[in-house]
Amino acid sequence: MPAADIQSDELPRSAWRRLAMPLILAAVTALVCLDPYLSPVVPRRWWDKIWLADFPFRLTAVVLIAALATRAALWANRRAGYYTVLFIFVLIGSAQISGFKLGFIDPLDVFTFMAFGIWLSEQFLRPKTPVVVPGILYFAALLFIIDIPLFVHQGPVRFVIGFLGLLKVVLLTFVIVNIIRSEQSVRLAVRVFIGVAVVSALIGITQSMLYHFAGIKFSLIDEFGNSETYLKATFLGVMLRASGLNATVQHLSGFLVLALPFLMFRVLAAGGRERLKYLLGCAILLGGIVLSWNYTAFAATFVVLALSPFVIWPQRALHIILAMLVVALVLYYTGVFDWVYRVYLSDSGAFKGFGQRFTLMKFGFEKLARDPWLGEGLRGFAGFSGNYWHRPVHNAYMQAATEIGLLGALVFVGMLLTMLTQLLLQVRRATPEAQQLLKPALLGMIGLMSLMLGEPMLDHSNTWLYLGLAQSVVLLCNMRAHHFLARPVTDRSLVRS
Repeated sequence: MPAADIQSDELPRSAWRRLAMPLILAAVTALVCLDPYLSPVVPRRWWDKIWLADFPFRLTAVVLIAALATRAALWANRRAGYYTVLFIFVLIGSAQISGFKLGFIDPLDVFTFMAFGIWLSEQFLRPKTPVVVPGILYFAALLFIIDIPLFVHQGPVRFVIGFLGLLKVVLLTFVIVNIIRSEQSVRLAVRVFIGVAVVSALIGITQSMLYHFAGIKFSLIDEFGNSETYLKATFLGVMLRASGLNATVQHLSGFLVLALPFLMFRVLAAGGRERLKYLLGCAILLGGIVLSWNYTAFAATFVVLALSPFVIWPQRALHIILAMLVVALVLYYTGVFDWVYRVYLSDSGAFKGFGQRFTLMKFGFEKLARDPWLGEGLRGFAGFSGNYWHRPVHNAYMQAATEIGLLGALVFVGMLLTMLTQLLLQVRRATPEAQQLLKPALLGMIGLMSLMLGEPMLDHSNTWLYLGLAQSVVLLCNMRAHHFLARPVTDRSLVRS
């Protein structure tokens, strides 16, 4: 190419580079000057969430941090080579920073719509790439169809709020199954899932320890008009509940329960120092669950731990049952069960949460007795007559029945059972290497369904994030059948991928 052509191509680019710095300085100067007038427009309680309420240049700090984060994301995307890796980190990571939401705007919702927009643009650029619409999304579509007639009963504003609340998490599942489609991306997603859980658990443990030993309160829990508290009366005294960077305790504890099976199987697959590392990770997750003081998460963790031997060693089921019976008898006759009930449950304030759940469940049965087929609408049960808690039923199955009717609840349960059945069938025919992902995904699904017995998780981000991840595993197994995963899933193979 002639030198003149090279100069003509490079001159405009160099001119833009010379202009970039003055333009950036002018923009920053204008922002700093206008900051005292623009920052007060945002309510103070929103600035309190990010510890900038008393900072003189609040908006400037947010814009600069956002600009640096965007620059880092673009750099990471270039290093990764394709947007899949970036959004695996962003979507799973943002699931554990709900405490930074501004009003009804959650970080995960923002990144979900961004990921959907980028995926949509990629579809226009590469129209031959097939769109994945698995069975779970057809069930979700049925939920939306069943909810539409409730528009008349619920009113336009409340209907739109509830409809969008479910739409954004279903869109999250759609984005996940269309982004996480290869063997490498599934492995990476599982590793990121575990890493985010461990980091979030460490933050939660640090919160509790700082309050217990130094009296320092660090929590982003949204108190919902003082009905949700960040303190809990326990047998250790009043403790600050571990929540990480989340708006509720349930966001953290549920996420940790779902990640625990994957980390347990890492312990079995690893050896030497790696096994010790993964054992430490399991201890951190269990510590985060305990310090969340969420008894529903305790029960779900117990179910996962109790069933894990049967999933790991199915050929030794009889031996496991006999061993469990022996352990239970020893604990009963030595008085351990009685001690746990007396010290850990009876006088610890745990039954306060149970009382709330029983009351909400009673209201739910009253609603179904009046009209089992016509629900109150998505997020509409809070306004049900007599519901002085103004909260949904703390049981996802009953929540579905009271909000979108008994038919909607049957569709919701059918969706979960379909996913569970798919995982069971895949485990039975998969290779040992594939089972390193399928078995923990199965245990996680059981843990999710156990969590739903005590939490309103119909439209919860943890529910649909995990369903998307599990569906990606199932779809990949279906495509590769017995040839899925050519090598064992280890930490080193994940690094190479």
